[in-house]
Amino acid sequence: MYKLRREPTQWNDFGWIVFQKTIAIWRDNGTLICNTNITSSLFWAFRFQERSFSFTIYDGYGDGFDFKIYGKTDAAIAETATFFLSLKHNDAKGSRLKIPIPSTDQFDFAAVFQPEQLAHVFDANPGRIYEFVEGTLSPEHSVVLATRSFPLNVKLTWLSLGDNGTAFVNALSKRDQPSFGLFSMTFCYAHLLPMSHDNIERFLNLNITFKKLDLGILYDECALLPFSIRTNALSYEFNLTLLDSSDFEDVNILTNDLDLRINLGDTYDWDEHLVSIFERIAELGHFQKLRFSVHQGFEGYYKVKDTTHIAEALIEAVIDNSDLECLDLGESYRCLDWAFQFKAMFKAMEHHPSLRKFIVDEIVPHEYCPEMEDSDSDDSTSEDSEDGSDVYDWLKQLVSKNPKIVVHDSSGTRCSNGEEIDCVYLLNRMDGYKELVKEPPSSRPLLVATALVESAAETFQNSALLLSNHADILCELLHDANLVKLFVAPEETVTPLAKSVDSKRKLRIQPLRAAKKAARK
Repeated sequence: MYKLRREPTQWNDFGWIVFQKTIAIWRDNGTLICNTNITSSLFWAFRFQERSFSFTIYDGYGDGFDFKIYGKTDAAIAETATFFLSLKHNDAKGSRLKIPIPSTDQFDFAAVFQPEQLAHVFDANPGRIYEFVEGTLSPEHSVVLATRSFPLNVKLTWLSLGDNGTAFVNALSKRDQPSFGLFSMTFCYAHLLPMSHDNIERFLNLNITFKKLDLGILYDECALLPFSIRTNALSYEFNLTLLDSSDFEDVNILTNDLDLRINLGDTYDWDEHLVSIFERIAELGHFQKLRFSVHQGFEGYYKVKDTTHIAEALIEAVIDNSDLECLDLGESYRCLDWAFQFKAMFKAMEHHPSLRKFIVDEIVPHEYCPEMEDSDSDDSTSEDSEDGSDVYDWLKQLVSKNPKIVVHDSSGTRCSNGEEIDCVYLLNRMDGYKELVKEPPSSRPLLVATALVESAAETFQNSALLLSNHADILCELLHDANLVKLFVAPEETVTPLAKSVDSKRKLRIQPLRAAKKAARK
């Protein structure tokens, strides 16, 4: 058990390594701050029978650190929680605070934690993501969420608002700041929405621009409203049972970063819905990121064997969205078999001006042939190999003709058949370094030198390709080199092997003169 010798003002005053051990910090108000990881949770549980408040802090994208604050009174626990949760985080954008709302261990967050204390926590780290889990958030707390002077990032997970969201929406409608950060509502079913039907509709019609909006399945009448909301990124799950394919013909989609999680419900002709969606996306033509996932309906998966008509609509959407940078189909494999459409899809991507990343579940599915034998698609011809190896020929042709694109599977692994396609990817990467000419003159020499040492030094071909786009930096290199010593070797250059190896090692890591100048600046 420890006591602080001075009051910290930021997380770095502790150092995260401190909380990887079993530790408790005593506060003068009679409370204890304890970390509760797997090894220490039982340790503290058997030693303290006081009421407590639990929360988790995530630093970046790791597993996070679990904490409990023990104390004899709710007021003391709330005071310590306000202090601890308000410590400045240097990288607030990579930080997330998760707070369970239900009454646990005799501490009721919604009833005890004061609105001004919650506001102080928010204001201390405006870039952090704040997630409230389960239970009910009071109207007073929801007003604090809505009235911050900065774009707050909030996730409401299986949680409801105390007055069905009336105070929250009222406060948002009067908000001085016209933008909001991330706003996410996660719930199981439409009848478990955190707000009433009327307030959901009011919320979706607010004159506010969101950084990102993440919504689950809504009521029938509101199902299309999220598409027209002003948001930089939209992630939305909707049920096709509520909609007709014709509903998408004139839907207004404002965002350019669209993530659709499509739930089939009990819709059997859902492929026509997808065609309609892709046709509308092609017509709008302003998207930069597109992600589609198809989830099972109430009766299970309805897999479409012949996906030609869906693929054709998708290809048109890709072609007509010239600014499209990322296409993600990685979570649609259970209902859609894209494998035999890759040839046409890759062909359409060969000359796309902006596409950088294409994500699929896997480049060669485990069951490659059976569905083709039952399919009437024109693509199921004898020209395609039975083991699916032809897909690598199509992939190689794609990455050879479009050096800016990389194809990944759903695990994030780059799709390849080994050295053959890996070499193409590597050459494409070298070719991509020509974009360094756009960097400021003060930093470009250092960037080129770093790329040369870390990526291109292994082969002459890679080095030549890199330096061919940076002839001026090559001139700097030759200017720095003593060509007489380099090509006219005096007798004293014959040295013992160990010294020669050290000398060569030192020579390899010496930066260019231009790089030294850039580093000094």
